[in-house]
Amino acid sequence: MDIPTPGYVTFQFFASLLHNISSIPRKGKAKTRSNAIDPVHKVFQDWVNQLRRDYPNAASGTTSIVFRLLFPEEDVSRRYGLQEITLARHLAENLDTLHTLQDVDMLLTELATTSPFSSASVRSAAPKPRSKRAILTELFRSLDDTEAAFMTQIILKDLRPIVYPIEETHYSTSLLLYNTNAINMLTKEEAMKIWDPSFKMLRAYSVRATLEAAAEIYEDPNAELTPRLGVPIGIPKCTKGLGCSNAIKALRRSNTIWAETKYDGERAQIHVQIDENMDSQITIFSKSKRDSTLDRHGVHHIIREALGLPQRHEKRPPSEDHEFWVMKNVVLEAEMVAYSDTLAKVDGGHLQLCNCAN
Repeated sequence: MDIPTPGYVTFQFFASLLHNISSIPRKGKAKTRSNAIDPVHKVFQDWVNQLRRDYPNAASGTTSIVFRLLFPEEDVSRRYGLQEITLARHLAENLDTLHTLQDVDMLLTELATTSPFSSASVRSAAPKPRSKRAILTELFRSLDDTEAAFMTQIILKDLRPIVYPIEETHYSTSLLLYNTNAINMLTKEEAMKIWDPSFKMLRAYSVRATLEAAAEIYEDPNAELTPRLGVPIGIPKCTKGLGCSNAIKALRRSNTIWAETKYDGERAQIHVQIDENMDSQITIFSKSKRDSTLDRHGVHHIIREALGLPQRHEKRPPSEDHEFWVMKNVVLEAEMVAYSDTLAKVDGGHLQLCNCAN
């Protein structure tokens, strides 16, 4: 059996966390939630404490890997192009090799390079990846049945079916005994609070809203809690108004309120980097924080026009007789909507109220 490098956490140790969460007894329908510490939070806290005892000098990057594996749905830059049936065809027999989290992370990145839906930065990590079968063979060969089940759900981007399983075997029984308080799923925000009681990682996530970027700031004592162009910024949560009275009540303490038409389209966070020659580099993130810059190439010229910037390769240096609207780097929140040339209007809108600040 291979011996893992000191400081490298094994995947088997990580799988023990998922196993312990999945073994928490569910509350019955008649029972109510107590004020005691939530069982899921306690399991995660105990696991973090044990990790820091067993791996006092955990390798750099461990935080990022743990959170990407624990919340695979947040790992938007890596796509695997595998669903249940396809994945089942590729699974191989176990061999006797011990994986670390770093091993698993590198293999998952290599697997993601085989999918055209992964981000460009991920696809460039291995220009000539091995076949999916070869990668999966190495990835699964050291795992027992339970660990392989966890790995399968990580690849499928959803740990819930196995970490928070439904105990009933019939849908009627499941519905009759359904209890919304049966268990609280561990959220990434609660996990960050337990992992880092100083809340530095949680604060970092609000300005650099990827698990990798927040983990990088947490592990770097000199890092600044500031946004960075090219890294998505967290979108504040909104509350849907249930009527005029409800909306007015929610905004009653506001000094100023703006009202605008809210169009139903696709959310886009647009990062525009502008150099001294007014050349601009555009990066677009979708609502899921996926890099959609190339997918939205058709709107780049519209963005530049709206900001008063010259188009790419346009020879138009700054001059005193031309007033540019934007001179510095900027991050925009926008909604891309369908426009009807025939009707000369934007499709699908409704009123939105915005609290503009005390």
